[in-house]
Amino acid sequence: MNNIGPPVQPAVPNQPNTIQVDGDQNLKEALGFVKDWVTSLIGIETAAIGAIGAFFEFKAEKHLSVPDAVLLDGAMISFLVSIICGAYVLNMLPGCAQRTQTDKSQDIYSLKTKGAKTLGWWAIRFRYAFLVGLILFVTFIIVRTLPTRSYQVSAASTAQLEAYTPPAEMGDKSRPYRPGNKNRNQ
Repeated sequence: MNNIGPPVQPAVPNQPNTIQVDGDQNLKEALGFVKDWVTSLIGIETAAIGAIGAFFEFKAEKHLSVPDAVLLDGAMISFLVSIICGAYVLNMLPGCAQRTQTDKSQDIYSLKTKGAKTLGWWAIRFRYAFLVGLILFVTFIIVRTLPTRSYQVSAASTAQLEAYTPPAEMGDKSRPYRPGNKNRNQ
């Protein structure tokens, strides 16, 4: 049987919160996972911003209702904040890969570069801004696809309304019976 990579170390018994650190190998692998995660979400956010731009380009009406504008503006701002935080995360990765963890019970999100903010600080903002933007964007799509009631009256309906004349007396037998109509002679 061929084993690819270093052997996996078993978890430390009776210490569930301890992180197994195998030198720099685990650190670099974890930072690689963070890089893949951030770049994939930034790609999704960029596609969502492109979809919003395509919506305005191919839409006949250029004005949105207030709720639609709030949802789209909120989604765009959240996606932009998330992309900025993701750029900071990606910027920190090479510096974090060069550092070694002094406290082995800490994870990679506790690493810092020259700034005062940790990798975790930027990653949390990246994650939550993405989630807020995604929720607003999906809500916008759902609101736009829900059927709306149209109260516009067609020309045929207008003609029928103009041609309608009410019966002369309330006891007119030509009117259809409606339950609760006490004025009708039966």
